[in-house]
Amino acid sequence: MKTQRTERRGAAAIEFGLWLLPIAILVSGLVDLGWYMSRYHMVQRATMDGARFGVRFGADEEKGVDTQGSKQTVAANLRAQQMLDDFNITGTPTATFHPNAPYDMLRVSTSAPFQPLVGIVPMPAVIQARFEMMAEIQWCPDGGPCP
Repeated sequence: MKTQRTERRGAAAIEFGLWLLPIAILVSGLVDLGWYMSRYHMVQRATMDGARFGVRFGADEEKGVDTQGSKQTVAANLRAQQMLDDFNITGTPTATFHPNAPYDMLRVSTSAPFQPLVGIVPMPAVIQARFEMMAEIQWCPDGGPCP
């Protein structure tokens, strides 16, 4: 004759089995979300630092800013790529210079593939970040620095 205690143990095992899958999916989703946010922050940081470095590299107190943006874009791309390499992320930064719209602007866009750690929960396959910054030194139409 079976006792009630033995039957209750079997019910606990079945309940544990039923809850195990949703809890595993939730935990794996949290791990992947944390991994995604960490990688996104790194890509965003590299993009921001690339823009900042490009703007500062192109600034010259005596000559003003390179109005074509060639120095800024090269410097921004190199700095953003260097930071992505330091973070061990394979990404592609692209810097563009936009003069006179309504002021000189350096825009850096970065795209990096994302590989989730667990992969049970769907996550974006690409991390994208964009940052734009105004050129440090602005020149007015009269040829002098703007106030």
